[in-house]
Amino acid sequence: MKKPLIIAIAIGFLPLVTSCKSESIQPKLDAPRSTSKIFTQWCEEKANLPAASKLTVDLLLKEVDTQDCKLANTKLLKLNHLDLYHSNISNLEPLASLSNLTSLDLIGNQISDLKPLAELSNLTYLALSENEISDIQPLAGLSNLTYLSLGKNQITDVKPLTSLINLTDLQLRDNKFAGKVICPVSEHICDS
Repeated sequence: MKKPLIIAIAIGFLPLVTSCKSESIQPKLDAPRSTSKIFTQWCEEKANLPAASKLTVDLLLKEVDTQDCKLANTKLLKLNHLDLYHSNISNLEPLASLSNLTSLDLIGNQISDLKPLAELSNLTYLALSENEISDIQPLAGLSNLTYLSLGKNQITDVKPLTSLINLTDLQLRDNKFAGKVICPVSEHICDS
């Protein structure tokens, strides 16, 4: 008779042990995870980076007037406004962790990949005219944007911009549209 009692006690504690393990050891699945490196990592690996990445890192170091990677990261994370227009930039990955930016000017560069900007959700002003952009899907989640300049690129589809309901100024001139462009948000804010 003692064995069934011991088994019953062991089984009775099993859910309690399991629930303790699942809360204390298991990672929370709903926690946001960023896959981008912080600027310090880009900076420390600068000597081994491709030329395009190295150029962006160098420009960011110049922007905060230091070559100290950790200090540069601290200063860059505090920035709200960044102007890197006409700087020959093609790689935006080193900017991906600059989450406090509200204004970013990248006019007149050689940018084609906008994926690194997708995490910069505080942006309200984004200037990307005169680049080599064709895919604007990465901008779809930047719901705080009020100004977006995309003129003189290779864009053919503006549908990804329909979710940007806070836009008050959208510049789309001189792209690769076939026929008339229907502004994705409001015809009153679209300059095409």
